[in-house]
Amino acid sequence: MSIKKILPDLAIIFFFFILSAIYNYPELSGEKLPQNDVLQAQGASKELRDYKTKTGKVGLWTNSMFSGMPANMVYSERPNSLPLWLGRALHYSLMPFTINTVFMLLVTSFLAFLILGFDRWIGVLGAIGIVFASYNFINIDAGHVSKLVAQSYGFPLIASVIITFRGKYLLGGVLTALFAGLELYSNHVQITYYIFIILLIISLYEFIRAFQAKQVKEFMIGALVLLIAGGIAFGSNASLLVPNYEYSKQTIRGPSELTTNDQTKGGGLDIKYAFQWSYGKMESFTVLVPNFYGGASGGELSKKSNMYETLTRRGVQGRQAEQFVKQQPLYWGDMPFTSGPAYYGAIICFLFVFSLIVAKNSFKWWLLGIVVFLLLLSWGRNLTWFNDFFFYNVPLYNKFRAVNMLFSLINIFMVWGIALGLKDIFNGEFKGKDLIKPLGYSVAIVGGLAAVFALLGGGLFSFEAAGDQKYLEQLEKMTGSKGFAMDLLSALQADRASLLKADALRSLIFILLAAGVLWAFFTEKIKKEYALVAVTLLILVDLWGVNKRYLNTKSFKKPRNAEAAKKPQPYDLEILQKAQKDPHYRVLNTAKSPMNDATTSFHHKSIGGYHGAKLRRYQELADAHFTRNMTSTYMLRTTQGKLRQHNPNDSNNVSILSMLNMRFLVDNGGKVFENTNAMGHAWFVDSYKVVNSSDEELALLTKFDPKKIAFINPKYAKEVQGLTIKPDNNATIKLLSYAPDVMKYEANVGSKQLAVFSEIFYDNGARWVAYIDGKPVSHLRVNYVLRALVVPAGKHTIEFRFISKTLAISESIALISSILLLLGIAGAIGLYFKKQKTESKPE
Repeated sequence: MSIKKILPDLAIIFFFFILSAIYNYPELSGEKLPQNDVLQAQGASKELRDYKTKTGKVGLWTNSMFSGMPANMVYSERPNSLPLWLGRALHYSLMPFTINTVFMLLVTSFLAFLILGFDRWIGVLGAIGIVFASYNFINIDAGHVSKLVAQSYGFPLIASVIITFRGKYLLGGVLTALFAGLELYSNHVQITYYIFIILLIISLYEFIRAFQAKQVKEFMIGALVLLIAGGIAFGSNASLLVPNYEYSKQTIRGPSELTTNDQTKGGGLDIKYAFQWSYGKMESFTVLVPNFYGGASGGELSKKSNMYETLTRRGVQGRQAEQFVKQQPLYWGDMPFTSGPAYYGAIICFLFVFSLIVAKNSFKWWLLGIVVFLLLLSWGRNLTWFNDFFFYNVPLYNKFRAVNMLFSLINIFMVWGIALGLKDIFNGEFKGKDLIKPLGYSVAIVGGLAAVFALLGGGLFSFEAAGDQKYLEQLEKMTGSKGFAMDLLSALQADRASLLKADALRSLIFILLAAGVLWAFFTEKIKKEYALVAVTLLILVDLWGVNKRYLNTKSFKKPRNAEAAKKPQPYDLEILQKAQKDPHYRVLNTAKSPMNDATTSFHHKSIGGYHGAKLRRYQELADAHFTRNMTSTYMLRTTQGKLRQHNPNDSNNVSILSMLNMRFLVDNGGKVFENTNAMGHAWFVDSYKVVNSSDEELALLTKFDPKKIAFINPKYAKEVQGLTIKPDNNATIKLLSYAPDVMKYEANVGSKQLAVFSEIFYDNGARWVAYIDGKPVSHLRVNYVLRALVVPAGKHTIEFRFISKTLAISESIALISSILLLLGIAGAIGLYFKKQKTESKPE
């Protein structure tokens, strides 16, 4: 293969780099994007990364969040996984992160179009149309890294599956194994799950096509190749997938032991929680008009806004008014909040309708079907008859939340449909004059819709948000006048209407410009190359302008400012100073949202944390006893900066937090309170009670003294059978050494005792294993979440080790599969060059 042949593709890839660099140019000067999800992930993994740096070992457990959880969901090393090494090289080593993210999205989307056999210039238009959709840039700003990596490989994976069904068994099989492996490497199970559903739909289409063409045998061969490719992809990620599967059974996505839990039977999320982020039906018009529902929850208004005019008219100084309108609740849709809309582009919507009319390939209707199907799923609780069925009946569907995420995928199939239409148009399948009427219909449908919203949009909707009443109360408190507050809220709602109308007009203009270019081509006034370039540039300008509302130069910060959230706050320094003698304590930080924040873990072991797959029992404990009424925690403090003594009649909080070894509480003002009642690393109880059920076990924790009694689930009753505790005031137990997944204690007791450890119990495939004087012994769960151990009389060394029997096996599977994948790639490349060499020989 000559350089000349691939030179245009190399030029296109360089163009993609230039686009990515220009958009994110502050990153070239060293500025960084303070992405919240990336920050949270770094906080969550801080203990494990420090441990790896210090010892060279990878911890299998971390105590940095939620009082303890398996490490594989936070940080892991998988040395035998080829997709991991390749993925890290492609996404984290090529260039600055944000530039690299946009670049990889563009390259993989372009590659997908080439795999499907489209002209490279249609591929450029398609890649820009897919990648510059607003949700991608909003996700970049938020730091949804794994989601973006998963999106990178979803489309080329689908394309590879299709060519495998079409008879390119070796190339398709190798590409499928490669892209499926990279897709699984992303570790964004929800996006991968959606892609799997889409692949099932496309496989059905391919079967019908093969049946009609009497090529069922070829289809079956392709299916067999894909099964092998999928097995290799899965195997090369076994060291990720197997531990995650084991862990999932114990998370909020797994079954509950509580009979009072109203989750779906057999596990899964609560449906209200799963559908909390459901896109509204009318809100879906944001794909055409970005500010249809106001844009972002915290949006910025200008000096020309109704709110600014109302403020200044009421006597507020201009500078103060200008500052105030920079952060307003502009979004008035169904979701709790949003960082911005799913805008696909007015031209994309127009071209999709146009391509549905003119494209000759019947696959366009399947693409339309996929678009509609995913759109219906994204409506979640706003279309209960449809989505409740999927939630309760489709395997694994109830494991995922935030169905609005589907808008990250829908536009792929719209742009794919556009590519089908453009392929027929630019390949001369039509005479120019035959396309004028379909062009007019498309402008009338999509442009007409934009025109209606531009002219009448202000009178079609109320522009009232669910949170407006609460915001009115805040405005009234701020202004001291109910009338002033009402005027401001009315002005805000008028601004929402203005935003819709202005963006609808903007969309109409872009539609007319693109239609004008196509009309000029159809009437032979410009060449097809110029038409394609012009439409591509119009799409880019349209999407670029909207994206800059959400990810722009202001989003980037100087390294010092971007890293500021990692630095210890005054209360962190105070805690670190007070805890020098014993660094293994826990903190409840209510200065932040404790169960949705992992930045506390940069400096301390936290009662809370940030993760989408928390241990179910821990979440149930938190919901029942210390997160639903967090203010009661504040009521338990004293003016001396201490938490008051245990009282068996107290409900909630203190006893639970003390048994979790919470030594410090940070209130919402940043003041530190020391809990002198924290139970420490381990203690001996005076008595125990075997309860009848998990419901009773959790309920009894409402009022109890963790020093005096432990509650034992009936499944662990045999561990204490025949145990009679004689309280021993001289008994001692202390922590000798600590590592995330290995803890050693020394105990000295005069008679057999029951020791309770302020550590989370976990036994599910990977498990904690207890040793007394080097010999393995069984241990049990008490107080719903903690570990406990019967300690015989005498002086003993106790050790807990977190062990995964499946990890070594899954690493071996990953190694074998990675070798097979590497051989497949090498074989495909070798055969390609052999074919090129044969074809280049003269006859």
